[in-house]
Amino acid sequence: MQCGCAFYQPVIRTRIVGGIESGSLITDRYVLTAAHCFYDELKKTGGRTTEAIRSKYIFVIGAHYSIEKNTYLNSHLHVSANLIIIHPQYDTNTKVNDIALIELSRSIDLTDKTIGFICLPMATLRYPKLFPSDRADAIAIGWGRIREGSFGRASNVLLQVELPIQSPYIRPSDCADQVYDPEKQFCAGFTQGGKDTCQGDSGGPLMLTYNQTWQIVGITSYGEGCARARKPGVYTRVSVYRDWINYTISKNILNYETQLFNIPNNIDMSNDLEIWWDREVNSNGVCYIIQITSVLVLCLLDLFVYNYY
Repeated sequence: MQCGCAFYQPVIRTRIVGGIESGSLITDRYVLTAAHCFYDELKKTGGRTTEAIRSKYIFVIGAHYSIEKNTYLNSHLHVSANLIIIHPQYDTNTKVNDIALIELSRSIDLTDKTIGFICLPMATLRYPKLFPSDRADAIAIGWGRIREGSFGRASNVLLQVELPIQSPYIRPSDCADQVYDPEKQFCAGFTQGGKDTCQGDSGGPLMLTYNQTWQIVGITSYGEGCARARKPGVYTRVSVYRDWINYTISKNILNYETQLFNIPNNIDMSNDLEIWWDREVNSNGVCYIIQITSVLVLCLLDLFVYNYY
């Protein structure tokens, strides 16, 4: 199954207060979302994903219809979080680095036609800080409020809206007035307003299609109101976080295998250590292929770890 072939995304449901956020499935085990969705809770635990936090959130995958109290109107998967990882340089004031990864408690069957996962931007981008380009048409999806204000109700179905990209590098401009770091943030919306993401869409994807696959180019972060004229929504620029995403996922897999094989856990995970990984799923199980290159010892190590079902 190719990534980015279906408009489905996990609903992040808070068990206690009933809040709704969104995310994007980027592998069979990881969800990409916004840091601000989880920051307040993780701050209380010093960044640790405790059992209390795991029990607070539920990830509903494969849903098209939204939530009516605690009832879903179609088939779906309920999955809990194993680990919540917020970008270490997330700024609560400016929302710069508003990105997080969720490691799910179990792998998702990506052969299920009701579940789609989405591609990251291409690794071959020459100028990731300029991607996506100004005026490109992108699509945002979510179950957020259909209008601004406390009386705006959440959508009953997964909605999509087409929005033009606005570059923060163009000054003066509406977008330049909204963002704090143009290399890591950009805007999408119409000058006249009328269409936008809104509360409840946070963490969800802004997508572009390329070579018949969907790529996530932005994460819904913040905005001044919803669909206001000259107030475009602000999105986290995913293309500049590819290395952080791949490194974080690779490190977690390496840590798991370190525990499994009793490998010394004092390996220096600094910039001197490069990690590449892949994960192959077939009828026999899951094969992790981990390649570690260390300039300190000038060696290349390949780990092939097979976990049988």
